[in-house]
Amino acid sequence: MFIREEETYTSTGKFIERSQAAIHNYQKRFKSYVSKAFRLGLIKENPYNLFQDKRGEKGKRPHLTKDQIKRLIAIREESADRVANKYLDFFLFQIFTGMAYSDAKSFDYTQHIITVDGHDYIDGHRMKTGEEFITPILPYTQKILERNDYKLHITSNQKYNQFLKGVGLALGCSFSLTTHVVRHTFACTISLGEGIPKEVLQVMMGHSSIRTTELYAKLPMEFVTRNLDKKLFHIWV
Repeated sequence: MFIREEETYTSTGKFIERSQAAIHNYQKRFKSYVSKAFRLGLIKENPYNLFQDKRGEKGKRPHLTKDQIKRLIAIREESADRVANKYLDFFLFQIFTGMAYSDAKSFDYTQHIITVDGHDYIDGHRMKTGEEFITPILPYTQKILERNDYKLHITSNQKYNQFLKGVGLALGCSFSLTTHVVRHTFACTISLGEGIPKEVLQVMMGHSSIRTTELYAKLPMEFVTRNLDKKLFHIWV
């Protein structure tokens, strides 16, 4: 009740209404401490043996559209700012590989690239979960690597996020542009939007459960509208 009813505000004074998914995350963290207290004998019984909180539905996962990605590429191709270009290339590299910030930061071309049937792939393990992921080096990914001498480097996550705010404004995004949006974009626009099966995407993104991948499978409108036989609209008239 406290987690649900506690009044919390943003730095600008906007009221935050917690979703059930957010409440579940609080419970998940608190549960580990309560369980340990029970094991140590600090409390006589574990309340989580009697109480099961609901996971809740997560909100929408914003992602860039194909047109926005093309605009972002155009911005990079026209830019002469060396510092900005490093951030743009790092961001585009994430978009076309689906790699999280920490994984992209630790990327080493000499260690993580394998070649199969003439095509290069990134073969790595996610730092967050340890799960293996394999993702192809697409033509534009190769271009990014070549113009950066196969080494991608940015100074800090904080400066990176500040830079992305400006990029988001330039693209007219209705949501905050963050590194999390990168993986959503890779899943929805780059992969599922082009017809990649969700089972393949699961391995490409290093998801331990197909249920995580299926959250993205609900989103790619572009794939449906482009591949749907338009005759269907004239059948049940």
